[in-house]
Amino acid sequence: MKNVNCLVICLLLLACGQEKKTDTKTIKDTPHQAVEIGNRQRSEIIQPNSVAAIKQVYAATSNLLNAGQLDSVSYNYNCQQERGGKISYFSKNGKLMLIKHNYNEYSHFEATDLYFVNDGQLYFAHLNKLIWSFVSGAGDGVTNDDITESRVYVVNNQSILCLEKKYTSRKNVKDNPIPNDVPNKVVNCKPIKGLLKDFNALLAFKNKGNKGCLEK
Repeated sequence: MKNVNCLVICLLLLACGQEKKTDTKTIKDTPHQAVEIGNRQRSEIIQPNSVAAIKQVYAATSNLLNAGQLDSVSYNYNCQQERGGKISYFSKNGKLMLIKHNYNEYSHFEATDLYFVNDGQLYFAHLNKLIWSFVSGAGDGVTNDDITESRVYVVNNQSILCLEKKYTSRKNVKDNPIPNDVPNKVVNCKPIKGLLKDFNALLAFKNKGNKGCLEK
């Protein structure tokens, strides 16, 4: 009988030890999983409602774009040979995140405009305009490219910060300025009505039946 009792006690102690191990593992794993879920939830609810938040959401979108993780669709248009371009829409899981608009007007103007989107609203625009002209007395084919880059931070359809840089690049010249080295300057924001009008026209163009011309 004593041997039986000892066996029962040993089995109980072994069972308690296993149960204790299981409890410890559960306690150890649960906080780690909760942190991961918490971080994921926080990253999903970041709203671009300040300059710092806009930079964060912009960087996340740019990383996805550079990694080739955004779906895209593009459309070409031509407005009576006077203005033409290409509009590309980038999305993730069906959610529009970026519109890229390459276009030219007549023969001396080119532009690439990027519109960053969150929940259908514009929060950041990077506008790159180029006007080229022949350099007088410099020989055939030598041109100046006068470039203006504008960056507009937008919250609730209002511009909260506007930056601008201007520089000139000459064809066949080695010491042209490096765009990333040219500093941005804080400038007074222009009325945002025109920017939002262009953005909304691009939004509408995606579902437009006749894509012959982009109406301004």
